Amino acid sequence: MEKKKHIVADSLFTAVTLSAVFLVNLFLVARFNTKTMTPMIFVLGVFLVSWRTQGYFFGIISSLLSVLAVNWAFTYPYWAFDLISPECISSAAVMMIVSSVTGAMTTRLK
Repeated sequence: MEKKKHIVADSLFTAVTLSAVFLVNLFLVARFNTKTMTPMIFVLGVFLVSWRTQGYFFGIISSLLSVLAVNWAFTYPYWAFDLISPECISSAAVMMIVSSVTGAMTTRLK
């Protein structure tokens, strides 16, 4: 029962964090017309999810979802997927490294 509670709590935290990061980025793009902060804000979201949740699973899932969200909403062509571009591949690699290192570090500290 305790494990199920952790899974539900971690899932909820992941969904809320990624939704908040997405909305913050939409606001920044609409208000200030800047897309330069988008990847960094998503990396922060991946870091928070990896730090707060148990194990590696939610960090890696948040990393993949963040890469898809950045690719879909914040890179050209907008509101469409273009998963072959070098930017997408490099951002996926960086977010995966951040989530893996953070997950390993926090698991070790706990």
